[in-house]
Amino acid sequence: MKKIICLLLAIGCAFALFSCGEGGVEGFASLIKASQPTVIVTQINENDGDQTFISTFTTTFDGDDFTFEYSTQRYRTHQEGIEEGTTELIKTETGKIYYKNGKYSKDGTTWFSAAPDVVSKQVKLDLKAKNLDYYSISKDGKTLSALLTAEQAELVFGVAIKATGDVELDVESDGKNIRSITIKYATEKLESVLIYTTYSYAKVGGTNAE
Repeated sequence: MKKIICLLLAIGCAFALFSCGEGGVEGFASLIKASQPTVIVTQINENDGDQTFISTFTTTFDGDDFTFEYSTQRYRTHQEGIEEGTTELIKTETGKIYYKNGKYSKDGTTWFSAAPDVVSKQVKLDLKAKNLDYYSISKDGKTLSALLTAEQAELVFGVAIKATGDVELDVESDGKNIRSITIKYATEKLESVLIYTTYSYAKVGGTNAE
């Protein structure tokens, strides 16, 4: 369960990372496979031209178990109306999901097998040179930057993200572990989508954060 990332798509996702090889693109794929983060934080900024919606997802691992905390923003529905004394159009929803011994819980007391919608999406990051027409690797070998078509993005991410143009992908490492992944694109409804995920490898509850 450690090789999941809580990011991608507006509802906040978790995706397993698979890979092979030792150099170039394959080297980054190998780092993804080998990395064992203890804390993964993803922020998604979506701008529709009028409003920017910010969603944050934090997964903290304890062995194979984890705690998933989320804060998501969206427009209020007509039924919800506008709160008295405010003109706030955006509603923020927060919550916490626990995963332990193969089951999920919203309160740490009642457990169920089915994953809640907020953590149910499974998307793999499949880094293969044949799926990347335009990419570069920094001189120090620690940053991979790629420009993907919508079709290539679907091959790399395993799902269609409905991009109307190119998708920008940046993967950064420290040479030993993946440190961050950034994805940028636009859709018919959104002028811009920015997904930024960072990884920590410190012991849970420890002070030696990396």
